[in-house]
Amino acid sequence: MMNTYYIGGSPCAGKSTVAEILSRKYNLYYFKVDDFLDEYTKLGALKGYPICKKTVTLTPEQIWMREPALQCMEEFEFYKEVFEYILADIKSFIVKMELLQKVWRMYRI
Repeated sequence: MMNTYYIGGSPCAGKSTVAEILSRKYNLYYFKVDDFLDEYTKLGALKGYPICKKTVTLTPEQIWMREPALQCMEEFEFYKEVFEYILADIKSFIVKMELLQKVWRMYRI
């Protein structure tokens, strides 16, 4: 079984920088949620999740220029709405990696 490490924090806090350093130093797979947010947002909107539905209609400027308290609350709600997609992708990756490891062990002998 693989370990999963989560790095969270505010935008521009350095999460990606830290994750990239750790992934290189310790040969870890780096799953960058930001790379999939558009897809997750669209899926959530199709499912009728309110923050996802709202987000797909906003420009990037409208998203980031919201009143700070509203932005904070909506960001927490947004990640609650899309978490099922994040988790599914991580689980899919883990299954693929475990399968590759089994195949590698079979043919290593």
